[in-house]
Amino acid sequence: MEDGLFFSVKNLVFSVVKRAALTNLLKSIQNNQSVNISTKYVNLSLLIKFMYFCNPKIFL
Repeated sequence: MEDGLFFSVKNLVFSVVKRAALTNLLKSIQNNQSVNISTKYVNLSLLIKFMYFCNPKIFL
């Protein structure tokens, strides 16, 4: 039961993060701004490390 809950939470978080990143990317392309992808990847990797630190079982 808990494993299924963790997997659904993990999938939900990743889909929300991916959707937000894509939305930001599309908005910046529409505004003809330079896309600062590296900061977004740094933020994403920090989020993943934080999630792994909180509960490593999520990624198993």
